[in-house]
Amino acid sequence: MKKFIVMLLMGMLVLSGCGNSEKAKLQDQIQSLEKEQKTLKEENKKLKEQSSKLDDQIRAAEEKIQQSSNQSDTAKDESSSKAHSKTNKDDKSQNSKSS
Repeated sequence: MKKFIVMLLMGMLVLSGCGNSEKAKLQDQIQSLEKEQKTLKEENKKLKEQSSKLDDQIRAAEEKIQQSSNQSDTAKDESSSKAHSKTNKDDKSQNSKSS
């Protein structure tokens, strides 16, 4: 019986030693994962900022295109009305020559 109790105590001692080793490994893994998480959060933040800047650039480019389009439409309208009035003047002068 004494041998059984001694063996049981030794077994518990050995098993508790293995548990500490596992615990230390797990703590190391946790610390490693926490560092990785922090790095990934920082990277995510930088990517979001970069995305925001790119979105702003896209909006600015779209506004510039819109303004250019509006200006060209205005220029086309002006040239069209000038051409139309010139055509009307030419028609009037030809009509008066015919008469």
